[in-house]
Amino acid sequence: SGFQSKLGNRGLKSDIAGKENVELYVYYAGHGILDENGNGLFLPVDADPTGDYLIDQSIQQSWFYEQLYSLENVDNVIAFVDACFSGEPKDREDNFINSEVERKVNEGRSVSRSSSYKLPDEFKEKITLFSASGNNEVAYSYRFFNNKNDLNISNGLFTTFLAASFQLNDSNYMNADENRDKKLSKNELFDYI
Repeated sequence: SGFQSKLGNRGLKSDIAGKENVELYVYYAGHGILDENGNGLFLPVDADPTGDYLIDQSIQQSWFYEQLYSLENVDNVIAFVDACFSGEPKDREDNFINSEVERKVNEGRSVSRSSSYKLPDEFKEKITLFSASGNNEVAYSYRFFNNKNDLNISNGLFTTFLAASFQLNDSNYMNADENRDKKLSKNELFDYI
């Protein structure tokens, strides 16, 4: 829920002040929702979804990317976003989301709706975006690791394979390292995910 302040002047901007040639890696996993005008919003998973304040607790995708693009000391941003425009509600047993909010979210799951936001071309010179879904798609959870080896992990499908891309395989190379140079290029990462 401190998402906005982390990206604002008191957060990330002050953390990198005085540094040069920064390469920044940003990872966001949470809900992606649409407002009534089709603007894409990020809703942090720890926001309170029980009232009519979903939009107040969200940040616009456009603001998020504008903040990243405007970072003066940063030369390159690699952004990993595991979200969709409509969100993936947690189970009601976890007391996270009520049935009315779930109904509203599910109304927006139709692929006939899409976020009106598209990353501007000039932003693409600085920001490389790896996204779990397009502006008219939903992201899915992946429960493969639930209750295996005493793990209780339920990540997004995108997050699971993002993490797997960095893991070392039996040949002692990262799974996504196709040319086995012990480095991951953006293309190798994209192809693997």
